[in-house]
Amino acid sequence: MFSNLRIKWQLASLAGVMLVALLVVGICGYTGIAKVGKAMNEIGVVRLPSIQGLLLISEGQTAVAAGTLSAAIYENDYQAQDKFREAQQLRARAWAGIDAGRKLYEPLPQTPDETRLWQRFQGEWSAWKGADDKVGSVLTALAGNRDEQVQRTLFADFYREYLASRALFARAEATLNEIIALNNKVAQASVQDGDAAVTRSEILMVVLALLAAVVGVGCSALIARAITRRSRMRSRWRRPWPPETSAVALQYRPPKKPASCSRRCRT
Repeated sequence: MFSNLRIKWQLASLAGVMLVALLVVGICGYTGIAKVGKAMNEIGVVRLPSIQGLLLISEGQTAVAAGTLSAAIYENDYQAQDKFREAQQLRARAWAGIDAGRKLYEPLPQTPDETRLWQRFQGEWSAWKGADDKVGSVLTALAGNRDEQVQRTLFADFYREYLASRALFARAEATLNEIIALNNKVAQASVQDGDAAVTRSEILMVVLALLAAVVGVGCSALIARAITRRSRMRSRWRRPWPPETSAVALQYRPPKKPASCSRRCRT
């Protein structure tokens, strides 16, 4: 059927096949690039900043505890009001880092599992922060006190409140670590999806390119065959007559006309 078409339609068909193949290869490449771009956006724009913000919160929580415990060194130093104020400053810097981490993390998109964990963390964090505020109040009292007996009493309150906050600290820290692990898992899944998209796109593009090459070569062969066959047919019709046929044509004489009736009558 293809070989019976005119040459121009055969050439048009070949061009159409090449254009369709080019379009399909372009679509496959664009789809792969889009998937890789989505994975990169998930990793670079969402997950890495999320992990950074969560780590700032975790680091700040640990720094709050470290700043708090630095005051315990001066329990028996009754002239350590400046040290207690330094402990308060350490805690203040730690809370500033926590606030920076929350501002970085909270506006970012969350998965459903992450949202559930974050809501649980909010409750645990509020409970720990309430207990830690009581520890901070004791430190404020220590920084303004100069009485030895009052300092002993305040340190008794200090240890009691700090020990009460430890379980809440550990619970909030564990949930925070779960959120960090979940973000790491999502980031790794995005990397795997991007790699798989690249592999699929490469395979599809190679297969389609080979298929287009085979189809193009096949169509070209059919077109060449049709052109050759038609050229042979035209050369046959243009071939000169054989010499024998020409000689016969030259020796041909038309038959003589019969004699008229008057001439026969005279004879």
